[in-house]
Amino acid sequence: MEVGLSSAINSTLSSIQRFSVLTEQTQNRIATGQKHSRLSDNPLAVSVAKDLSNRAADLLVVKDTNS
Repeated sequence: MEVGLSSAINSTLSSIQRFSVLTEQTQNRIATGQKHSRLSDNPLAVSVAKDLSNRAADLLVVKDTNS
């Protein structure tokens, strides 16, 4: 019998993956200067983006171990 993830976990992981995509886009904008010319212009955004990326990576590890 295959053990699947609950719909709540799937929903959470989908949300985290969307955040990961948005974080990557934000990091790209920061890196290319589209929104900010320097990282120091908005250090909070950089910190949040890194935290979200780390959280998404951690949750993907959990997903992989439960699959």
